[in-house]
Amino acid sequence: MVGVDGDHRRVAIYSDDNASPMVVVPLVQHFQRRFRPTVRFSLSWAAGSIRPGPGELGGGVIVVTANAVRHLDVWTWVEELRRELAIATNVEA
Repeated sequence: MVGVDGDHRRVAIYSDDNASPMVVVPLVQHFQRRFRPTVRFSLSWAAGSIRPGPGELGGGVIVVTANAVRHLDVWTWVEELRRELAIATNVEA
């Protein structure tokens, strides 16, 4: 299913399967290099399960420019925050 919100320049895509958001990166980056070299594209997603267990919920974000891609998933972000908090509070992560 695809929904378009033209007012906010957003497209929503829904999948019942294990779709990978990373598959759009080459297409988007090619478009940016050719037509929009100074524009950033961002993509965020949520992932889940009907009956989620530990570690089965997640999501992430991808930011794409003509020359760079940055990807951060929820679990990497959680681990980074745990380490930062451990250092700031002198508590074991």
